[in-house]
Formats: sequence, structure tokens, C-alpha cells
Amino acid sequence: MDSLAETTKNQVVLKEEEEEEEEHFSYAMQLVTSAGLPMMLLAAIRLNVFEIIARAGPGAQLSPSEIAANVSSENPNAAAMLDRMLRLLASYSVLTCSVATDVDGDHAIQTPTRVYGLAPVGQVLCTEQNKGRRFTKLLLALLQDKVFIDEDAVREGGDPFHRAHGTHAFEFLGSDPRFNEVFNKTMIHHTAIVINRMLERYKGFEHLKTLVDVGGGLGMNLNIITTKYPSLKVIILICHMLYNMHQPILV
Repeated sequence: MDSLAETTKNQVVLKEEEEEEEEHFSYAMQLVTSAGLPMMLLAAIRLNVFEIIARAGPGAQLSPSEIAANVSSENPNAAAMLDRMLRLLASYSVLTCSVATDVDGDHAIQTPTRVYGLAPVGQVLCTEQNKGRRFTKLLLALLQDKVFIDEDAVREGGDPFHRAHGTHAFEFLGSDPRFNEVFNKTMIHHTAIVINRMLERYKGFEHLKTLVDVGGGLGMNLNIITTKYPSLKVIILICHMLYNMHQPILV
């Protein structure tokens, strides 16, 4: 009996170890493939997938072929490629996915096909009035820009960006007009969304006379705040990088 109990106990322990190992393996694979989501999301936004579905009406569900017909493409495999992208987005609840029956050709063969609709998250991504779609597109483009992802991680210490590009990130903005535009557009739209939402609820500026924005960049924060509170005196404190020192400048 003792031998049987010991054997059963060992089997339970072994099973638990196998399940734990399987969980670790699954999570490792999830991390390895996690870059696929932002890549597919950016591609879907650039292809106007969310707008195409939204224009079909409330609660609309479209097949990949119907979506592909509204995308400027000469690729005969566009629908199949879109289907793979949309399946991934549906697995993250960005889109809804269900199976409908499609009639194929003159012989009325009923073929099951996936159809996709906008989940609540997808509705946010295609809403123009809150600039959600534009900001998301800009932020995804910024985070996937070659400036950030071209180089390997630093192995010998130091600042990763400086090691990769030979300069500080903010100094690099002054030498690369294209990336400077990408960065500033993203920050402007991010600021507009966050600050406007904050001002809807936060009333802490009502009794202030002076407001200082440390590292205020192009001044978008203060511009939005003073639109609602025009009597505020505002100061932008800009920190210029000189070697490892900060030089404050009052503007």
C-alpha cells in the first residue's frame, strides 16, 4: 500500500511539473511572438480596416474578401493575408470573429467563411473625433521606427540609444528631420488626448496663478491648459543636454 501511495504521489508531482513546464514554454512562445500584435495593428490601421468595417454600418461583419475589395491592392492573395491578420486581432478582442456561410459560384455551394466586426476596442481605434486612430497610428509607427529597433541591446553598459546611434536621443532629433517629425507628431497627439481628458475631470488649475512645465517641449501641454484657463501665467522649463548636465532655460 505504501508503495502504491508513493507511486501515485510521484505521478502527481511529475504531472504538476510537466504542466508547469508547459506553461513556461507557452509563455516563452507568447513573448517571442508578441511583436506580431503591434505590427498587425499598425498594418490594419494603415489599410483602413477599422474604417471599412465601420462604414458598413453598426454591427456589420465583413469577410476578408469584402474588406480586401475596399483596400487599394492588386495582390490576388490580399483576402487570405487579411484573414490571417484579422484572426490575430480577433484573438486580442480588437475585432469580433464568427463563421458565416457563403454561397460559392453558380452551383450554390455553401462555404463557411470567417466574418469580422468591430469590438469595443476596435471602435475606439477608428473614432476620428477623439483622435484615437491617428494617435495610435503615430505611436505604433514611432515605437516600430528603425531608429528604435535597428540595433541590438547594449552588452557593455552605457545608454543603448547612444551606443547605437552615436548621440543622445534628443540630440538625434535635431539631426534627423524625418524622425523628428515622427516623434513630435506622436507627442502632440498623445498630449492632446491625455490633457483634454484630464481637464474634463481635474479642477486643480482653477485657483492657480502660475504654472511651470518642466521639459515642456513645444508647449502643447500649456497651450491646451491655457485654452481652458486663459488667466494662467505659464513658464516652459527646457532642459538642454550638455554632456551629462542639464541647463535650464526659462521661456
